[in-house]
Amino acid sequence: DWVPYDFTEKRAIQYFKSGLPFTTLENADKYQIKQFCYIRNAIAHKSTYAKTKFLDEVIGTLPLIPREKKVGGFLRSTISINPPQNRYQALMAQMAAISRKIC
Repeated sequence: DWVPYDFTEKRAIQYFKSGLPFTTLENADKYQIKQFCYIRNAIAHKSTYAKTKFLDEVIGTLPLIPREKKVGGFLRSTISINPPQNRYQALMAQMAAISRKIC
């Protein structure tokens, strides 16, 4: 298991000196990984629990129109016009940035 990220850190501490580089992530990055997992679970599992976690933890109090409160609509929603970017593209960029920190 690699997620939750706490599992990764515990495993890294066992196998690498000071758990590096896995223990160098900031809390904001760890929070973002949790968000990625909630989104992934809402896509992969059609359970009420996965949908509820997505709504509570990712959507929260964001002022979105109804179709953007579903995973597909959320990922397709535009967050930047110049340059044009949707949430999916922004999340992939964040994921790549976190990966670079670990590598």
